[in-house]
Amino acid sequence: MAIERCHSHQATARQRSRLRRRLPTLMVGGLGFLRLLRHIWCQLRAWLTMHIGSVMLSRAPHSEFFGDERARFQTSIVTHQRKRRLTFGLSHQRFLEEPLSSFVGKTKALSAIFICVLSFTSTAFAEIKTVVLISVDGLGEHLLAVSRTPEIDRLSREGMKAPKAVTIRPTQTIPGHISMLSGLDPARHQNTENELGDTLRHAKVPLIFDLLKIHGFSSIAVVGKEKLQFVLDKGSIAEIRLRTWPVLGDLASRSPNYIEREAIKAIHSTPRPSFIFLHFALPDTIGHWFQWETPIQALSVRWVDHAIGAIFNELQKTLEPESFVVIVTADHGGHAGSHGQTTNGKLEDEQKDLYIPWIIYGAKLKPGISLVHIEDTAPTIAALFGLKVPESWEWQGHSVVDVPNQKATRPRAN
Repeated sequence: MAIERCHSHQATARQRSRLRRRLPTLMVGGLGFLRLLRHIWCQLRAWLTMHIGSVMLSRAPHSEFFGDERARFQTSIVTHQRKRRLTFGLSHQRFLEEPLSSFVGKTKALSAIFICVLSFTSTAFAEIKTVVLISVDGLGEHLLAVSRTPEIDRLSREGMKAPKAVTIRPTQTIPGHISMLSGLDPARHQNTENELGDTLRHAKVPLIFDLLKIHGFSSIAVVGKEKLQFVLDKGSIAEIRLRTWPVLGDLASRSPNYIEREAIKAIHSTPRPSFIFLHFALPDTIGHWFQWETPIQALSVRWVDHAIGAIFNELQKTLEPESFVVIVTADHGGHAGSHGQTTNGKLEDEQKDLYIPWIIYGAKLKPGISLVHIEDTAPTIAALFGLKVPESWEWQGHSVVDVPNQKATRPRAN
């Protein structure tokens, strides 16, 4: 009997261990299923919107605003859920056949708005009002080669990508982000701890948020890890958003959908923050759970890429052309199931841990730039806003962009 109880206990232990290993997979699968349902609902709404709008426009009148023109009149219906435009046209002949005078005013107003948009987009350049810094935790340069990232590729194509970019040693989340936001290497900023605990402390050196606050610019941060929120929470950021759940903790913030929603809220907030910092943590989490360069990590990168595309589309739709800048980079790479591991003082896989992407849209890299350090990010943001870094801060990084005709728009004093 004792032997049977022992075997039963071992079998139960194996089942529990198997369930614990499969729990992350089940969670990711459940999130994917919910996302599929949301996609189906959005497509249904888009279809209904298009057909209802078509019926409404079939009753639209001929307006003398267009004179005798027989051109096709284009109208766009924007579905806010998916941020995609469903465009359809109606012949101007229909307006002549079914005139309804009650729609004349609306037709004139729509046309006036269209003309105003054209006049705004025809300006040579606009003042920089918003800078968005996107950090994808664990996104080494090598990971882009095994993942499908059409939105990041679009930013690289329409903007500029550094030929080579490197992070700092140790290749960890907290030291990497402090270097990214302070322009200093770990020997200077001394935030080398990477886990929540008694030794982890707030950033003691000035960050880009401090410089912006001094000059009257507001900032907001949306992060995916509680430890990053703790380090950055030093009073210079207007709001740091992090979602936590009982038991699961900050895993709730690691969903790219959450970061996307909060970013879009920030873009539409009044007043709009001048600097928006976004931290996507999912690729790093999946890398630790399932190792780097695995199919499931590539899927997590694709998810993040989709969220970045949605944020970028919202910026294009909301802000004037050339009035915003987007930077996409990472704090470190990774290999196997970790990063920053050393053997005899050397990284186990330096190529995959150190090299990261560094992409900018809305500004051009200076001629001759062949290597960007993660410490160059904060000075670059300062240059985009036309701010001079105090010499006493002793930032080691340098601006890598050239914006001779652009200047920042400072918020009005109350």
